[in-house]
Amino acid sequence: MSREIEEEKGEEEDEEEEELEEVSDEELFRELEALGARKRSRRREEIEAALKKADTGKGALILLNIESGESHTFDSYPEALEYMGKQKGRWYLAPRAIDIDSIKR
Repeated sequence: MSREIEEEKGEEEDEEEEELEEVSDEELFRELEALGARKRSRRREEIEAALKKADTGKGALILLNIESGESHTFDSYPEALEYMGKQKGRWYLAPRAIDIDSIKR
């Protein structure tokens, strides 16, 4: 009898291991998306922090070098794109944040 019990326990353990190994495709995609979202979120926070530092110029657009943190301001997209075309590295182009306090005055 003890042998039968051991065999049953062994079968139950095998079933449990199989259940742990099986993951649906949908669940896997959700997990991968969540990991990607966290990565983008962290990168986005870094870019936003750098843009806040660069928000002291007068132009309507901010061009930010992602690697070095170097920033420039421009009044138009063609100006910014022309400058960026002559440079190396990864750049991020963003409109300047609207200063709500200055609008209310």
